[in-house]
Amino acid sequence: MRHHIIIIGTNTMTRLCLIRSIGEVIDCDITVIHMVYEMPKKKYLPSDAYSKYVKECFFAYKFNAESLCSILLEHCSGTEEKPLILSVDDDSANLIDSSLDRLKDHFLCAHINHTQGQLARLMNKQVQKQLALEAGFRVARSWVLGQKDGHYVVPEEVTYPCYLKGLLSYHSMKMRQGRFESREELLRALDDMSKHSFHPMLVEEYLDIEEELGVMGLADGERTEAPAIVELLESGRGPQKGVSAFGRVRKEVPGENIIGKVVSLARKSELFGLFNVDLAICHGEVYFLELNLRFAAYGYAITKAGANLPALMVKRSFGEPQDGCDTQIKHECSYINDFVAICDFVRGYRSWKDYKALRLKADVALMNEPADERPFKQFKKKMWIDCLKERIKNKLDERKRKKTDNR
Repeated sequence: MRHHIIIIGTNTMTRLCLIRSIGEVIDCDITVIHMVYEMPKKKYLPSDAYSKYVKECFFAYKFNAESLCSILLEHCSGTEEKPLILSVDDDSANLIDSSLDRLKDHFLCAHINHTQGQLARLMNKQVQKQLALEAGFRVARSWVLGQKDGHYVVPEEVTYPCYLKGLLSYHSMKMRQGRFESREELLRALDDMSKHSFHPMLVEEYLDIEEELGVMGLADGERTEAPAIVELLESGRGPQKGVSAFGRVRKEVPGENIIGKVVSLARKSELFGLFNVDLAICHGEVYFLELNLRFAAYGYAITKAGANLPALMVKRSFGEPQDGCDTQIKHECSYINDFVAICDFVRGYRSWKDYKALRLKADVALMNEPADERPFKQFKKKMWIDCLKERIKNKLDERKRKKTDNR
């Protein structure tokens, strides 16, 4: 029987990396559900839907559980074997988790003790910090912001500079997070936020980060696999700032004990599913930053290094033997997130020479895969069209401004 895998989320690049990790080794039907703020007005497919491993693509509203559940139950259920749902972002994982009682008789998916709402509980960064401390990691001091009379309340003991972020991984307000040098600067930003809506927010002591690391893992309640450490060596620029553009997959150095702590953290969480952990080196110490209950794009580089965690997730979910799925990488490798690097180039944040230099020193390209080339071709086509439209719009806006100034 061919398995049915459903991959859900907003991030086209991460979905594609997950699609290929599974499709390259498992003969299955893959459905993509692209989460959007508004439905496309004309015929359109995201670039990952052009992958040779994808059978069909649907669209659902990003924060609307009913929209997602309707597609799942109407178009993806009713088969003899339950399909497996995999999410690539926290908002999508939260929608599935909040609808678990409705979906679990029809689908397999990530969960904690098959209990609705437990993944959402684990997306609370204070809950994550406590688990990280118990696992042996250092964590930054933090304060949850209260609310009073329509304003955020900042505790007096907050130290500066500080870092503001969402308390919850879903609805995380990433556009609002950042460093603040003083209490006055932080309060101004929070007052501006409160004019629109209130979201649970967290303030942390600012860490002077020397190096960023990532660990991809799979937990199934009994066993936890974390085959490698990923060094995030270069970030994207402009709108892609903070997203890895170039990195290296490596084995753990003897005595480092990062993977052991990650495994301990995952076991304490009681998670069944794929996950990744963000870490940072600060003053020579390893600090826990965040636990993400989903696949990360750099996971495809780990797949290429010999440890295919998504394929292993599929086999374990369906109770199959793990033949051909190693739990340790066979070799180290570097990777380029060419989606991020090309976006930087097209938008003017990175030179073509800089992009080519990254591409030449990378062993693995996350998007430009010759054996599955259509997604990359579609992505480049759309990026150039969007860039051209943006430049035309900017030129027209500039002309309008000049005409207005001349009056």
